[in-house]
Amino acid sequence: MAAPADPAPRTPPGESPRVGADAPGERSRGALDPDSLPAQPFIAEAMPTDARSPEGPSTDARASHDEAAPASAGRPLFVVLDGVDGCGKTTQAARLAASLAARRASGSEGSLHLREPGSTPAGERIRELVLEPDLELGRGSLAMLFAAARRETLEQLVGPAMAAGRDVVIERFHASTYAYQGSSQLEGGEAASPFSDDDLLALLRTWSGTPVPDVEVILELPPAVAFERASARDGGPRDRFEARGVSFQEGVSAAMRDYASRVPSAVVVDGTGDEDDVAARVLAAVLGHAGGRADV
Repeated sequence: MAAPADPAPRTPPGESPRVGADAPGERSRGALDPDSLPAQPFIAEAMPTDARSPEGPSTDARASHDEAAPASAGRPLFVVLDGVDGCGKTTQAARLAASLAARRASGSEGSLHLREPGSTPAGERIRELVLEPDLELGRGSLAMLFAAARRETLEQLVGPAMAAGRDVVIERFHASTYAYQGSSQLEGGEAASPFSDDDLLALLRTWSGTPVPDVEVILELPPAVAFERASARDGGPRDRFEARGVSFQEGVSAAMRDYASRVPSAVVVDGTGDEDDVAARVLAAVLGHAGGRADV
């Protein structure tokens, strides 16, 4: 693969932008996080702008912190919620989608809440392919399949939604692919992947296409806590937890931090504590990180 273009200014190694004080396993030769793949097709969720609406999850997310925010007529935001399994992505993505919808004019269509991979017919087929138990896929093949599914999501759902003036919040994006399919932070290092870390970032940026996220929030939680949450959610440890456990979570967490140090749009947010406190941190990080845009 050709050498990638000079990277954008990056945080010094070992550091990443911060805000505030699903143990994946490896199938065959590639690391894969099955919990990021919904058991049933997850197409899209519209978050209504009416704070009284009963539709959609986490309608109580229109908290007083958000109700005071003025409606915005600027260009819609494209925000990613990422992090290790068990960090609270789904809960916080739903709350953020509701909070962003509350900032828009009453009567607008509302935010779009998606998760990856999937959400499109092609994405769902790719999801089935990567979960096929008898099919061996390496890290490089998985990375390219996820990039293809992501491109479909961007072209078919994210782009049209933003063109219609809707904010978009998506669970998982480039940081997950970087962490699970290619990062040197995982066991085997870069030697276990056909891509160097820089080449994988270049592939994700170019092959996935546009729109490009305005902000990529990486929720950070101590790996042991995330492991315990995910295990409790799944009704106890599964084979992948027994096979990888907390040590794998630690590698994924380190890879996420490394991604944030390389990508200017990424910001690490403390995911510990009360759900409301985390939601406030996430919203503050999104609005603060996107604050450089004149139309926000």
